[in-house]
Amino acid sequence: MNWTFRLAVLLCILSAITTILSFFLYVRARMAERKDEYSGDGHLQHNAALDRKEQRYQSIHFISLLIFVALGVFILVQLSTKLNGVPQ
Repeated sequence: MNWTFRLAVLLCILSAITTILSFFLYVRARMAERKDEYSGDGHLQHNAALDRKEQRYQSIHFISLLIFVALGVFILVQLSTKLNGVPQ
């Protein structure tokens, strides 16, 4: 196997791990206890910080998921051309 295939497999595994971890962090931020907005100033900053964390983890999750899918398609194309005997 050539080096691009091995690199694609390694990057695909890393993006899969990143996708899973960011999903759990997103769910954790999403399920975090929100304070009542009318109970004080500190609670507004707390809720805003949780919202920023939630958006950051959601963005990381979807970007790494997109990379995972793109690399998966690349790997499947590489494997199908190799197994069908098409020269590269």
